[in-house]
Amino acid sequence: MTHVLRSSHTEKLGVAEVQRILAKARTIFRATSTDDVGIDGFLELVEDGAATGIIAGVQIKSGQSFVDEAGIRFTFKADREHFGYWARCSFPVIGIVFSPDHEKSVWFDLTSLSTDSRITNGPYSINLEYSSETAFTPSNFTLKIKQIIYKYSHQRRSLFQIRQLMQPQQKEAALHVPSIEVSSKREEAWYELIQVFLGFSSTDEEAADAGYRLSWYFPSVSDELQQILKEHLSQIDDFLLVRTLRVIHDLIENNAEPAAELMVDLLSYMPEISVRIEKLLKEHKLSSAYTEGAIQTIEVIEQKTRNDLRNLFVNSHF
Repeated sequence: MTHVLRSSHTEKLGVAEVQRILAKARTIFRATSTDDVGIDGFLELVEDGAATGIIAGVQIKSGQSFVDEAGIRFTFKADREHFGYWARCSFPVIGIVFSPDHEKSVWFDLTSLSTDSRITNGPYSINLEYSSETAFTPSNFTLKIKQIIYKYSHQRRSLFQIRQLMQPQQKEAALHVPSIEVSSKREEAWYELIQVFLGFSSTDEEAADAGYRLSWYFPSVSDELQQILKEHLSQIDDFLLVRTLRVIHDLIENNAEPAAELMVDLLSYMPEISVRIEKLLKEHKLSSAYTEGAIQTIEVIEQKTRNDLRNLFVNSHF
């Protein structure tokens, strides 16, 4: 006689709940059917009725073992390997814990929770109380979760960084900036530098170091590695562009002009970069403290003086 495990029904109830909520939020959801290694499905954001191509992974926990008897305290249970996996995903990951008995669920920002410290030391079980803020509802998805997905959609930590964190002897969780000078794995080091330079969690100092090295070694790497960097730079968003301009400004202020020039050289590989920087200035997305550095960047790239910009955005403030 054929038997169906109770756990199979419970898992399907969790997937059905996520499908129901996302359908109400007018969001596409595609459940995975095989090779579940930490992702139970993918959602795709929809704007004005059109699929955006912005994807997030969803990990679902369903059953009473994740919820207390009162249906108030929800627990997301995982392990080091799963948090390491979610940290290096090229897409944000949302966790859902569903209680079939209480017919309610809560959500977790697994990308944010997959910190270096947690990967290294735990804890790997996270508790959350059910409330109007934590409930997985169409309203919270639209107002809260969607914004998180937009924020993390380009963030990724590399497999190399995660493996470093998961080594037993490693206690610190600092980002690693490899030296391409001494590394025998030149291609791997190149990818690592790109990840640090474009990483949302990188500090200005780490981004400056990685950007300096990328620009310094650019002429000596293969055409293939050069093209990979150019493709990444072509997709840089305003947040990372502003950070790079801030880094250039700070280098100039600290009398590190050669390093600043290398960073400007890096930006010169971006298409229509002068136009983009001008747009940042006009839309006031760049702090006035960094305006002069941004204008100098445009001048170096265009090889001409831009007093028109200085009159608009610097002299007009005096």
